[in-house]
Amino acid sequence: MSNYSENKRDTTAQLRVDGVSLKTPIASSYLLDNISFQVQKGDRVAIVGPSGAGKTTLLRLLNRLSSPTSGSIYLENTEYRQIPAIELRRQITLVMQESKLLGMSVREALAYPLKLRGVNSSNIAERISGVIQQLHIPEEWLTRTELQLSTGQKQLVAIARAIVIQPKI
Repeated sequence: MSNYSENKRDTTAQLRVDGVSLKTPIASSYLLDNISFQVQKGDRVAIVGPSGAGKTTLLRLLNRLSSPTSGSIYLENTEYRQIPAIELRRQITLVMQESKLLGMSVREALAYPLKLRGVNSSNIAERISGVIQQLHIPEEWLTRTELQLSTGQKQLVAIARAIVIQPKI
């Protein structure tokens, strides 16, 4: 995975990754080597690269499913290890390549993370309406299940599910 880094450090970045590396414990080879980047408020970021480049490994680090062997990750200037994992996962949303609707309709899949966060029904309906307008998702999709959607449609619904909870990242 290529290392993108700006020469100047912005300490106001929403998310900052500084020199993060991850070695495999067995072979002592690097899965990630000296990765640095920043994400500002309002940025939309895509992590791309060939198979085996470390995209999923980086996402695992950002979601605290793994820990770097060196370097630091900051969310709003707070070092990641100081933030409880559950709180971190409420603030950062990841969209994986293959997303599942867990046997729910599109509407239910969009509402589910909001219900888990205690959002009331009227706000849930308002947020779903807003996100489907923002992403130009047709109303008729809301009653469809995973089996009735193409791969691209499922990915768009996964993006909508990530946006509807209004995460910081």
